[in-house]
Amino acid sequence: MVTAHGADHRRLRGLLSRSFAPARIALLAPRIEQCADRLLAEMAQRGGSADLMCEFAVPLPTNVIAELFGLPDEQREEIVALTYSLANTSATAAEVRQTRQRLPEFFRRLIAFKRGQLGDDLASALIVARDNGELVSDTELIDMLFMVLSAGFVTTTGVIGNGVLALLTHPQQLHLVRSGQVPWSQAIEEILRWGSSVANLPFRYATEDVEIDGCTVPRGDAVLMAFHAANRDEKAFGPGADRFDVTRRHNPHLSFGKGPHVCLGAALARLELRCAFTALFGRLEDLALAIAAEDVVYMPSYVIRCPQRLPVTFRPSIVPPIETKALGRTRGAA
Repeated sequence: MVTAHGADHRRLRGLLSRSFAPARIALLAPRIEQCADRLLAEMAQRGGSADLMCEFAVPLPTNVIAELFGLPDEQREEIVALTYSLANTSATAAEVRQTRQRLPEFFRRLIAFKRGQLGDDLASALIVARDNGELVSDTELIDMLFMVLSAGFVTTTGVIGNGVLALLTHPQQLHLVRSGQVPWSQAIEEILRWGSSVANLPFRYATEDVEIDGCTVPRGDAVLMAFHAANRDEKAFGPGADRFDVTRRHNPHLSFGKGPHVCLGAALARLELRCAFTALFGRLEDLALAIAAEDVVYMPSYVIRCPQRLPVTFRPSIVPPIETKALGRTRGAA
């Protein structure tokens, strides 16, 4: 779907649009909040320090998309590892070939498992679409499954990590949100702009000659989409474009793309981010980085910008009982 154009793109996008309708996504809020509370309760039980990535930022969106997808618990850690391996742009050719081989194998096993117990989940719906001829090949089915499943967690994981880092290193901005002077919805848009998890997206191809700012991109040329650069464009955001500012009201960021390919999961991502940040900063007192911001190590990727580890300290406030049935129990490291 990402590389499709015109009628093919509309056909593929239409298969997913119902599952990601904002009204349907809004119904997930209680379960996402329950999952966030459970993860924080587990963190609190282990003590006043944690790696926020592997103990919260990875498992929250992974478990959300896995439940939406109907992914069995035992397969969740495997798809996390495969997705991060694919995003690693420092991998060797042999490592890339191995990952590319393992991915279709993973999804063939998933398809075989789901065929035996189709349910009211996204994977089942896509399998039925293949059986009905709406997806025209097994390759299309596997590509759709991978796109939705992987993009559904790695991007949100990155924004959670980048957002926590931004707020903890800008305490005055955090105070504006925690005091209620700036709503979380507005702060999240600035986090999405300033801390977008998709830094660059290779490659799109011009379907016709396009002129941009006096430069012609010829039809067929490859284009690297540099979202971090676009989200700091002074022409769009003014002279303070490089500044993290939760009071920013005019915020036409491109973190979800634009036009026909605008992200289908935008409503789900915004909901997960609201649940994540309100839980983190509502339940954990004195949340602070355990290392200097300049020592944070990021994923070895020029596509995804996401901390590998984010050591924090905190003082837990009142935490709920751990609910083991809420949205699975996947943990992992970026």
